Amino acid sequence: MNMLQLVGAIMVAWVIFSMIASIYNASGVGRDDSDPATGTRSGMRVHTDHLTGIQYLSGPKGGLMMRVDTEGRPILAKEVG
Repeated sequence: MNMLQLVGAIMVAWVIFSMIASIYNASGVGRDDSDPATGTRSGMRVHTDHLTGIQYLSGPKGGLMMRVDTEGRPILAKEVG
């Protein structure tokens, strides 16, 4: 394989990867209720204490914070199991 073929193969792979990533992001797969309805994802993950049902948020750089509603009460998961 010469250099031109290698560059072409890399470009084709990059285009295919970009298309798959775009479809994944547009489809909403992996979204949770911490993400806005449109636009980019929040980067946060929702964790649930399965004993109490209380939900927590973690960010990409670490840390854990309890989710609260507008009145400061903990947000509970719909199902506790």
